[in-house]
Amino acid sequence: MKTLSIPLIAACVLSLTACATPGDAASTSSADSEPRFMSALHACDLITTSDGVEYADDGATLILSTVGKENFTGLDWTNVECVLDDLDVSAATKNLIGETRALDGREDDDWDGIKASWTYHPDAGLNITLQDKRRD
Repeated sequence: MKTLSIPLIAACVLSLTACATPGDAASTSSADSEPRFMSALHACDLITTSDGVEYADDGATLILSTVGKENFTGLDWTNVECVLDDLDVSAATKNLIGETRALDGREDDDWDGIKASWTYHPDAGLNITLQDKRRD
């Protein structure tokens, strides 16, 4: 059990601020902050976009779909790339996504607690599912 000294308690009361003991997080925990998928949508001005964006599972899942020859609604590649950049995806993974062919089937990769799975077909476009494993 952590105990606080009387001078520390007095300083906290006098300053009317919350005090953290050594080893405690001084800032808000990541569970209390905005989910990183929502943050990426804000950063890329996609928060009001409904075509091609599905935000689900209380921020643990983000599904992005691009336009294709027969799918006329969805995002442009630049929108998807913006989200991926905001989520710090590697250049290697972006290259793998960009070079996926219909014959390749479902591909996947992961980075920094994010699992990505995607397919591509010229008619349907790119469909990518991102899962934030930190929020599961």
